[in-house]
Amino acid sequence: MRKTVNLLALAVAGVGLCYSTANAQFNWEEIGPNNQGNHVRAIAVDNSGTVWAGSVGGGLWKSTDRGSSWLQASGLSENLAVSSIAIEGNKIFVGTGENLFYKPSASFITTWSADSVTTFRSGFYGYSGAPGQGVFVSTDGGNTFTHNNGTWGPSSTPYSGPFKSIQKIATNGNRTFVAALDGLYYSDDNLATVTKCAGSAAFMSRPIMDVEVAAGNVVIAVTKDSVFRSTNNGSNFGTRINDAIFSGGTTPNNRVGGHRIAIEVAPSNKSIVYITGASDINGNCTGVWKSTDAGATWARVAPYESSVFLPFGGQGEYSMVMAVHPTDPDAIVLGGKRMYKFTPATGWITSGSSLFFPGFTTNFVPSPQLVIAVDPSSDSTYYVGTDAEIVRTDNFGVSFTNKTKGLNTSHLYGIDGSVKFEILASDRYKGILYKDNANSNVAQLQFTDINPRSEGGIARWSPNMLKHIISQGPDGGLERSFDNGLAYEPFYGVPLEPFHPSIASQDSLYIDRADTSSSGGALYDVGITPVTPWCYDAYIPAATLLSDSLLPLNPAYLYMCSKSFVWVCTNPYGSIDSIPRWNRITNDLTRSSFSGGKREHFTALACANDLTHNVWVGTNDGRLYRIFHANLPSTVDVNLDVVRVDDANMPHRWITDIAIDPNNSNIVVVTYGSYAAGDARVWITNNGNDTIPTWRSAQGNLPAELPVYSAAFSNIASDKTLLLGTEEGLYASTIDYTNTGTSFSWSNESGPIGNAMVTDIVFRRHNINYTTGNHYKFDPDNTILVATHGRGAFKSRALVSTPDKEIAGTGISMTASPNPSSSHVVIQIDLPLATDVTLEAYDLQGHQVAALSSRTYGVGQNQIGFETASLPAGVYLIKGLFTNSKGTYQHTLRQVVVK
Repeated sequence: MRKTVNLLALAVAGVGLCYSTANAQFNWEEIGPNNQGNHVRAIAVDNSGTVWAGSVGGGLWKSTDRGSSWLQASGLSENLAVSSIAIEGNKIFVGTGENLFYKPSASFITTWSADSVTTFRSGFYGYSGAPGQGVFVSTDGGNTFTHNNGTWGPSSTPYSGPFKSIQKIATNGNRTFVAALDGLYYSDDNLATVTKCAGSAAFMSRPIMDVEVAAGNVVIAVTKDSVFRSTNNGSNFGTRINDAIFSGGTTPNNRVGGHRIAIEVAPSNKSIVYITGASDINGNCTGVWKSTDAGATWARVAPYESSVFLPFGGQGEYSMVMAVHPTDPDAIVLGGKRMYKFTPATGWITSGSSLFFPGFTTNFVPSPQLVIAVDPSSDSTYYVGTDAEIVRTDNFGVSFTNKTKGLNTSHLYGIDGSVKFEILASDRYKGILYKDNANSNVAQLQFTDINPRSEGGIARWSPNMLKHIISQGPDGGLERSFDNGLAYEPFYGVPLEPFHPSIASQDSLYIDRADTSSSGGALYDVGITPVTPWCYDAYIPAATLLSDSLLPLNPAYLYMCSKSFVWVCTNPYGSIDSIPRWNRITNDLTRSSFSGGKREHFTALACANDLTHNVWVGTNDGRLYRIFHANLPSTVDVNLDVVRVDDANMPHRWITDIAIDPNNSNIVVVTYGSYAAGDARVWITNNGNDTIPTWRSAQGNLPAELPVYSAAFSNIASDKTLLLGTEEGLYASTIDYTNTGTSFSWSNESGPIGNAMVTDIVFRRHNINYTTGNHYKFDPDNTILVATHGRGAFKSRALVSTPDKEIAGTGISMTASPNPSSSHVVIQIDLPLATDVTLEAYDLQGHQVAALSSRTYGVGQNQIGFETASLPAGVYLIKGLFTNSKGTYQHTLRQVVVK
């Protein structure tokens, strides 16, 4: 029977008590990274200098110390895709949704409209934009928010309508303007009701990219390629004024924009307005224009983008920023790819550096830049939000400092935990991040970037080789490391015989990529797949887990999807000649002439990790294949062993994940991503190894039309917990899924994860147990690790077995001093032999306040620090869990904190 410790019960009844439960609360703990600041597209600074920042997927954050530290703002738990912020006195307007910056692929949608996303069948993975839920409004300075207004409400349909992507919000006294997907709207009652602004058919039906209010109640709004002006506070807009801004020129370079247009009004003189645009030919800057009469007339102040002037770098649709100096209306900043600033005296000069040298660079601004916000309380301070972090300048761009401490908005595609509980996090922007201890102090949640070239590809620890890592490389292929990520090397490319006679001849000497004639080129000929599907296959018998000398001898296999085929590597760590042996185990399983002229591609891959060595693979069109005994390339018969196994009832949508029950490989779950109506997003089979599996929907009470991106089974055979990662948080079911007559019932178990998109779920299978000095064995484990796209990583030990044994008589002792303490506690642990120690601190309500340590300590006296300066006065519980060759034990101390 699984047992878990109820810390609240301990506080009331004393230590050493346990209770059994069929489904413990997960008690999610955030494990970072807390210093990334990914994908910040919205920043606003109020008159007091308080900074509000919004990350697409990470929600709304607030800093009262000019970015030195951040706290997540409450009230936006329903949608974390923050795209814009506007402040008017005590009112704060927060727009959500980023769809417009990621247009649907032409392979599915030919006409972009406000509701295109509802028919886009890939969900986030093929779309990469996060749908929003209108505008959240606070009228009390950010203490509370609601979006039950004219942009959203109880009757709104998820992922549809013009307000699922808010491009910009602007205010003019009591009037608020909202740039939506089918035009511009205004409201005079804090968005309780909204009215569409009148104008031409093009203005009233197309997405509005930006809106600003100039002097004299002049409102300027833009579509992707046209500028419109209102002289009556937005009630009516005339025809486009493009010719007044940019007349003449040669087609097609005779437009202000095409991909996108941005507007900025000078804070110190609202008659001065600037406009810039990005060409739809190449994404470059088309120039900058200035008006000194609120948009009536214009003069050019910046040229086309060139080899010596590179503000957008071809990425203007996605990254385009412009700001005007707080007190000097003639000084502006422009960027996206590279930052520039302009004054009439200096002309255009670079501002900030796109290169970073640790210890030397003082003006680094990460690329791409997504938003700039000036501080109205300063004459030279502005903040830049990027895909990597927030930076601040206090001298108008001469130098910059990083301002992301505590900004937990990492966009992760994957996560994995080693047997020593080191963590690998696959970050969309920073590559592969590493943390040596997932249980370290909450205030120290930083990760180290160990493979910045990987571009977010999934990374995994070897299941039986310490320090071995495999992760996605820069071209979509795989790289390996033998030293915890200190060095990487590619290890795929040259297939070696034998391969089965049923397999058609090899296309080339190399694993197929878009450029099939050489080892170069990307792995795919589509640019929308975020990760390469690959997985480990390591069946480790129980006897092997008892000795470190046997573990490296256990065979491990690795499977990877290329452009057209599935491959197996039978020696991923090398052999006598150290050459990895790759062999193809399928013929072409993807269609070369897919919808819209693009190629179908693989999106999910999973293996059984048992003696069957069966592999499952899915595509972006919902086609599902099973490969029998995939670890033996010389015996795989593609005509008999590679079988399509989806049935007619399953959706033809992007397969996002495949999960196999670790205790029964017949039980397989398949998940789908889609914003379209209809179709169950979760399917299960209980006879997956049969010739023709039988599938049933596992949708149950899961919210309809909710995209699902990840799934995982508990490792404990008696525990029927099944987890799903969705577009809006994490769901769990504890029904007995081996019973085919049972209907699924799902509960939202997100807790502090919130409605973040959950992209990966891992149940850690084993933890290392040192038996003597340098020798070890593996013990069972069931720690859950979760990766989110916007809120970083979380863990839970709620399903980990906790034996009810105290340390009395074991030779282990644990003390804490001083007690009471005001700022710092030293926990001393004396050990008779090498012991795996986990230390955690809780308040009397059962909330974890610190994860102090989780590692192996040697014989003798060991000390661990516990910082209590930031804790409120009160009583806290320090829980110790000790595992060594003699058994597993626990002990709890009561610690008093005084102020």
